[in-house]
Order: sequence, then C-alpha cells, then structure tokens
Amino acid sequence: MKKLINLLKLAFLKSKSFITYNIWKINLKELSWYKMAPIKLMRTFILAYRGFNEDKVNLRASALTYFSILSVVPIIAMAFGIAKGFGFDDKMRELLQESLKGQEDIAIWLIDFATNMLNSVKGGWIFGIGLVFLFWTIMQVLSNIENAFNGIWQVKHSRVFFRKFSDYFSIMLIAPILILVSSSSQVFIIETVDRISNEIAFIGYVGPIIHFFVKFVPYILVWMLFTFIYMVMPNTKVNFGSALIAGIIAGTVFQVLQWGYIHFQIGVSRYNTIYGSFAALPLFLVWLNYSWLIVLFGAEISFSAQNHHQYEYERDIKNMNLRTKRLTALYILNHIIHNFEAGNAPFTAQAISQNLKLPVKFVRQLIYELIECEVLAETPSKDFKEPAFLPAKSTQTITLHFVIEKLNNFGWDYSFINNNDKLLTAIESRLSAFEKLIEHSDSNELLVNLGTNQEAKHVMA
Repeated sequence: MKKLINLLKLAFLKSKSFITYNIWKINLKELSWYKMAPIKLMRTFILAYRGFNEDKVNLRASALTYFSILSVVPIIAMAFGIAKGFGFDDKMRELLQESLKGQEDIAIWLIDFATNMLNSVKGGWIFGIGLVFLFWTIMQVLSNIENAFNGIWQVKHSRVFFRKFSDYFSIMLIAPILILVSSSSQVFIIETVDRISNEIAFIGYVGPIIHFFVKFVPYILVWMLFTFIYMVMPNTKVNFGSALIAGIIAGTVFQVLQWGYIHFQIGVSRYNTIYGSFAALPLFLVWLNYSWLIVLFGAEISFSAQNHHQYEYERDIKNMNLRTKRLTALYILNHIIHNFEAGNAPFTAQAISQNLKLPVKFVRQLIYELIECEVLAETPSKDFKEPAFLPAKSTQTITLHFVIEKLNNFGWDYSFINNNDKLLTAIESRLSAFEKLIEHSDSNELLVNLGTNQEAKHVMA
C-alpha cells in the first residue's frame, strides 16, 4: 500500500512538473501533427486557466455585470429598434418573454420601459438628446467590454474614436440579428420541412434526420456571434481559427447556461414570498455574471490558442538576468530601426514576436519600457488594430551606450539615500568614469551600423 502511495505521489509530481514547466520546453516543429495536436490543446487550456486567474476575470465579469445592469434598458431599446427595422419586433418580444418565463411581469416592465424610451426619442426637441444618450450608453458598455478584452490580450490602448464608432455600430447591428435568427430559425426550418414533406414523399423519409440536425442551428449561429465578438472586440489582430475555437467552446457553454436559466426560471416563483415581483432579479444577476465569465474565458482561450507557442521557455524568461534583458531589448530595437531605415511599414509587437521568435508578452514588456525611456514611439498600424513602433530619436544618435544608459536611468534615482555619504559619492564617481569609458569605446556603435540578422550571419560566417 505504501509503495502504491509513493508511486501515486511520484506520478503527481511528474504530472505537475510537466504541466507547469516541461510542456513549454517542447519544440512543436519537431513533432508530427498527431503528437503536436494534444500538446497544443493542453497548452491552450493551461494558459487560458492561468490567464483566467492572473487577469482577474472574476473581477472583470462583475464589473461588466454592473455596467450591463445600468444599461439594460437602452440595450433592449436599441435591440427593439433594430428588430423593428427588419420586422422582427414581435419575435424580439417573444424572445424576451421566453427568457423570463415565470416572471412575465418583469418582461412586460422591461418591454414597456424600452418601448417608451424609443417613443420618447422619435420626435420633438428631445430627439437629438435622447438618441445621443442611447448611443452613448451602449458605446460605454462596449468600450468597457473592449477594455476587458484588451486586458486579456495585453493590449494597452483602446481603439481611436472613429474605429470605435464603426466597429461598435457593426456589433450593435449584427448581434441582435444573430440572436433573433438563432431563436427563430429552428422553428422556421422544422415548419418548412414538415410542409414540404407533406407534398414530397422523399422529404418525409429524411425529415427526422433533418429535424435532428436542425437542433444544432441555434448553436451554429451563437458560435458565429461569439467568433465575431472574439475577432472584433480586442484592439489587435485575432486569427479566425483562434476566434472560432473560442467561439465554439464558449458558445456551447453559453447555450447550456441559457437552457438551464430558462428552465430554472420557471421554478423561481417559490421565492415570491421573499422577493415579491422581483423574484427573477437575483437569478438574472447570477445568470448575467456567469454569462460574462463564459465570454471572458472564451477570450482567454482565443488568446491562448493564438499565442501558446510564444510562451515556450517562459519560466527561463522570468528568471532572465538583467544583462540578457538588456541584450534582448537591443535586439528588438535593432530590428525596429532597420525596418524603419528600409522604409517598410512599422512593426507591431505581434510581428516582432513572430519575426524574432520571442514571447509576445515579453516583447511588449520590453517595448513599453523603451517607450517610457523615450527610445521608441508609438504610431498607428496599417489596420489601426494595434499600435506599431518607430524610433523616437534619429537613428544616427541611437548607440549601444545611449540605450543602456536610458534603460539604467529609467525610474527613481537614489535621492532618498544619504547624499553626504563619502563612500557612496566615491562609488558613483567611479561608476560615472566607467560609463564614460564605455561611451567613448570603439565598440559603442550605432545600432543602425550593426546590420540586420542576415548581415550578422554573413559577417560571422
């Protein structure tokens, strides 16, 4: 028995070591596809789980729940307005009542409130103010959602205003349509198949098969909606494959949650004695919070699926010494400078990460340190999805010593230390003299003169 326990302990320790460390040391390029696939999947979920905790997704979901509650009426009003434009307003009403089954009073109250809001902005001098308030409220919610996604994707800046307007408007237009279609498509297709099967005998034989596959139509449409959100919301380029994987996983879990919520809602009437006509409110808040948790976990999956290969040797990077960090910063800066000198479009952090085969998180950390030191500057990229980077100074002034000095002097100085200490003054004097020697050394070259990666290989050969 003791031997078995020891074997189990050993197996547990080996598994833990593999998941936390060794799995990131595997070079996927050396593996066949059937060996690579499970490693990729494991890395994706490990990274997503870790990001879920590190990015404080619970806190972000709670904040989005709060903002959603504040804007629930304007959002429903906007959804009704769009649905009415396509002739789906009655279906929208049915969908909301179905979602709040057992608490029809709340559904009617929300519908009346949203309808009154729409009617109040139809005419008169208040039209402009009401319409602006409606759009502003929804834009604020979407902006907070974007900030949550940007935090997960480690993007420091939101979209510029005109891109916010165009992207958010497309979301406001597409999301209600997909939700309405997903709720009504199943009934519509089944009714159509039944009608045709009465006229064509062959359809009657395959009708049950069609009915079976039709059950998946709402899932497919929700997958499309989630995939669209995961591609559009972060202010960075998201690969379709990564967004699709996250969309399928999160969309499926969301549909299961929706099913459970609707069926559990019917039994909530037993709490009427405590909450009165608002018995649905606590359950609605729980559902809303879990919905945001699912959406944000899907964002973690999309990030992990796209960037898991950039986390190879991550523990080694965390324990990297200062000299190697400085060396890597110079390596990145050299790459940016030569791209700038060649007259090419400026690189994004994602592009640098791929070109130099460095973890994107580490690249962004070093780049923003160089920006704070005023060695690099941000500029919009071609698609405005994420910032690109250029030298902040003339390339004829950026030497090895210049960059190292900027990085070394970044942050607070030693003013809190006793300036009258003679030993400290002597050490500083020697250090300054040593730095002067480095500055005037023949090895203190301009980065632009060091050449590119290919040129360096040629020289070394």
